[in-house]
Formats: sequence, structure tokens, C-alpha cells
Amino acid sequence: YLIWKNPALFALVIIVMPTITIVVRRISQGIKGTQATAENAMGNYMSGIEEMTNGMRTVKISNQEPVEKARLNKATGEIKDLTIRLQKLQAMMSPTVDILAAIIYVLIIGVGGYMALSPSFEMDGAGIIGFMIGMALIFDPARRLTAFFVSMQASLIILDSLRSLYRELPTITNAPEAKEVFDPTGDIVLDDVTFQYSEKHPLFRNVNMTFEGGKVTAIVGATGSGKTSVLSLIARLYDVSDGVVTIGGTAVKDLRIDKLRQSFSVVAQDIVIFNSSIYENIKYVRPDAPEDEIWRAAELVGIDQLMRDRGDAPLGPKGSQLSGGQKQRIAIARAFLRSAPILLLDEATSALDQRTEERVRGAIQELSKDKTTIMVAHRLSTVTHADHIYVLDEGTVVEEGTHAQLMEQEGLYAAMFNAQRSSYG
Repeated sequence: YLIWKNPALFALVIIVMPTITIVVRRISQGIKGTQATAENAMGNYMSGIEEMTNGMRTVKISNQEPVEKARLNKATGEIKDLTIRLQKLQAMMSPTVDILAAIIYVLIIGVGGYMALSPSFEMDGAGIIGFMIGMALIFDPARRLTAFFVSMQASLIILDSLRSLYRELPTITNAPEAKEVFDPTGDIVLDDVTFQYSEKHPLFRNVNMTFEGGKVTAIVGATGSGKTSVLSLIARLYDVSDGVVTIGGTAVKDLRIDKLRQSFSVVAQDIVIFNSSIYENIKYVRPDAPEDEIWRAAELVGIDQLMRDRGDAPLGPKGSQLSGGQKQRIAIARAFLRSAPILLLDEATSALDQRTEERVRGAIQELSKDKTTIMVAHRLSTVTHADHIYVLDEGTVVEEGTHAQLMEQEGLYAAMFNAQRSSYG
């Protein structure tokens, strides 16, 4: 309609219109950058609250409440400044479009008035008014589209944060023709394995270890000697740099990851407790488990009475309402309930007192029956019954054998065992 009404006047409008696009684009880029910074600041703020909550005991004992208060005030101040800046940028959009629209109307009135007064153009006052009404019909939806564009920028930043999770590529993936069937009851072998978390700090070099199927094997050694890393390599949380890890003669690299990990029951040092009841926490590893099996698992580790007392009461974030020993017993109960053919115990009784440890140790021995069990322990009294013991020192197997054989060698294991025994005495 506008082109038909006055092509020359419409061409003038088209020349000015890109200015609106450029200005809107510049402001929207500022909004996106500020929104991204604000999202990061909010994430850091929430992480700070989580750290403070989890470490509340340490904060109070260390009398660091003023420090934590100052840290949170600084974070909230940063969020406030970014929010104000974001609101300013968003508030600039509509007035900017209105000002540019007013400039276009002034041009229409000025140039159109000249055309109406000049005999060279077939334009009158009614034509100018009609043209301006047409422009108003264009600018009103354009203003609403601009407002939508502004709100969309924040949503695009949040969407990009979510999509970044999907863009992450896992470092451990299935082989092209990964096998689903293997023998989880067979021997677990580390054959000439070399592994390192970083090139500057190699952990294992040409390590050979065999964990016989259906037997209990223990790994002991000083902190940082690589005990837990052995379990990580068996479960293929990491891939070896050289050599091979096999289960029942099949390399773990050639197995489907989900099928491999379904064959493990794990009691780890870093126990994850969800903010739900004890019953639900035990049931988590096997959602389809019948109620009687869940209660039996709780009874075997001696947490059944606490489970009755608490009922459906949640345990707080990360199990904050439980002691370390209670969390550990829940983890062991999960292993009972899952009852996989391979049992990995990483410091399974480290948070228990000696009396409770004796009870739980009997439960673990029952759990270990007919299973390939690999125990990692600092407390050597917990591994004396093992069929075979490996002693690691700085990523190297320095001794191996039964408890009796290692004591006869009078090496590192015997020295560690005697030192611990004398400290208990």
C-alpha cells in the first residue's frame, strides 16, 4: 500500500529503516553478554551457598561466619549490579525504536509536505496522512516484535547453557562392535598396564595384577599409591594408556559400558546420599527390589532400627542428618541389594567404630560369598582374611601374597601392620 501510495517516500523510509536494525542488534548483543555474565554470577552464588551449607560445621568451629557473610554479600552485590545493568539495556530498546520512528515521521512530514506544496508531485495533505497511518500500522507490531526479541535474548542464553551439556563429548565410549556378553565371574587381570592422570605425573607403569574370580583380593598401601585408581580402571572410569584390563578374558574396552558396570556392586569412599528416606536411598540401586530384600539388606548392616525410627523422613541435603558411619552402612546395604557378581570395596569400613566394624565385617564376608571381591583398605586388620593381598607403593606392586606370607617377608606390609597394631594397643 505504501509503495503504491508514494514510491519515492517509501524509498526514503527504507533507507532509514536499517538504522533501527543496527541499533537493535547492538543493544541485543549487550543484553546477551550481560545475561551470560549474570547467569555465571548466579551459578557461583549458588555454589557458594552449597559449599557453605555443606561445610557449616567447619565454618562455625573456625569462627569464619564473618568471612562467609562477606563472601555472599560480595556475590549478591555483583548479581545486583549485573541485574541493574541488564534492566537498563532492556529498558533502552523500546525508547530507541520510538525515537527512530519519530525521526522517520519527521522525514515523512518534511519531505511529504514539500511534495504536497510542489506542483511537480501528485501528493496532497490527505495522501501524507494516509501514508503516516500506514507507517503506524507497521511500527506498532514492530515495537511488539522488538519487545519479544529482547526477552528472547535471555532465554537464548539459558538455552545455550543447557545445550552445552549435550555438546560435551564423553571420553569413555563404546567400541564400534562392543560386546554385551562376557563372563563376570572370571579372573580380572591388569596386564602390563600403564596409566597416568597427566603426562607429567605417571601413576602406573607396567603393572601386572590378577584378581581371581570368586575370591577376595585386597589392595593396600600408602595414600596416593594408586589403590582406588585400580578400581577405576577395572570399572573403566578411565582408559589405560598402555596394556590391557580384562574380565574373564575379555578386554573391558571391548565391552558395552552399561553391561560392564551392571556387573559391579560398589561401596566407595565418596558416598552419595539423596534427600529422601533411608529406605529410598537403599532402594535407589535397584528400584524394582521387593520390600523384604530391602529390609534384609538394612538388617545385615544394622541400620534397620534407624530406618524404622525415621520412617519416611528425608535425610537432608547429601545426608546431612546422618553420621559418616550411618552413610557407610547405607552404601553397604546398597551393595547387598544389588548383589552383582563383582564387589568393589573402597575403604568400606573406614567411618565405623571397631564394634560396628566387627558386625559389618561379618556382613561383608557374607556379601563376598561366591563373588569376585576387591578390597581397598588403609586399616590392614580388615584384609587379613583376604585370599591374596597386593601392596602398592607409588603406583608399583612391591609385595603380594597372603597375610601370613607378607608377615613372614617382614617388608612394607609387615611394617605397616605392626605399626597399626601397636597404635591400637
